[in-house]
Amino acid sequence: MPEASRLEEELKGNFSDINIKLNEGSGGIFKVIIDDTVIFDKLDVEHRFPNDGEIIERIDKL
Repeated sequence: MPEASRLEEELKGNFSDINIKLNEGSGGIFKVIIDDTVIFDKLDVEHRFPNDGEIIERIDKL
């Protein structure tokens, strides 16, 4: 989970009040969900891991 851990640190550095829950999985599952809204879905939509800063950009657009 090194990529997920990197993203966790990136998010914590940009949002002081963020609550992050990492669930270890398999099969390429990686989702970012905020208040029941899917921000990023590696397995079913994107088919890749997010680029640096990409999740923050998507959160800012909410």
